[in-house]
Amino acid sequence: MINQMLEKEKLEKEIMIAKEIQQKLLPINIPDIKGLEIQTGMITYHQVGGDYYDILPINKNKTLIIIADVSGKGIPASLIMSAVQSSVKTLILKGVYDLEKIAYTLNKLLITITESNKFVALSLILIDKNSNKIEYLNAGHTAPLLFSGGKIKKLKEGGPVIGLLDFASYKKHKTEFRKGDFIFMYTDGISEAKNLNGEEIGEEGIIKLIHEGKNQQDLSTYFKKKLFEITNQVFEDDITYIYVKKV
Repeated sequence: MINQMLEKEKLEKEIMIAKEIQQKLLPINIPDIKGLEIQTGMITYHQVGGDYYDILPINKNKTLIIIADVSGKGIPASLIMSAVQSSVKTLILKGVYDLEKIAYTLNKLLITITESNKFVALSLILIDKNSNKIEYLNAGHTAPLLFSGGKIKKLKEGGPVIGLLDFASYKKHKTEFRKGDFIFMYTDGISEAKNLNGEEIGEEGIIKLIHEGKNQQDLSTYFKKKLFEITNQVFEDDITYIYVKKV
């Protein structure tokens, strides 16, 4: 009985530590970037989830946006998240914001420090306000959706998940991003969430919700409210999303 109590106390302490690590990694405030409207949302299924995102202004024109889903939960996932964030910020401080170099560096790092069954699915988007194009690299993550001129493009190209294959190669891609266009990035906890009939929302369900709420002043609040209604607030994984509009 005493051993069980001690184990429970130890587990609760580990969860608390991991949660503190995770909270320190996530943005406290969304940076106010002229020319961009950015909204985010996050709901953790476990006390400590494996989702991570960041919005990193590089200079007055360039902004790097990252969303990631770390395999596993608890302290191990938090430590991987911490390593990813630290590495990305170190690269940016060194003036490195090439998406291929970031993905390559992260892959080599995680191969070195993690077990063979641990990996990170992530998506990187580099926005240059002076250009009508963006660069993107998707590494095994749910493909971000680009809404442009009434059409939807999946930003799915890039390479495999990070930290699984030692000799993985990554390739960045470019696409147009004009005034009025917007990007919706999300983790698979949303697409795999189920409605009251037990059916997954899926990509089509997400697109439907976005179309219904795209004229709302606060799309994030609208999206979360509708998601709660559809699922009755029952989730089997963390959910994270980022909305970026060029204004």
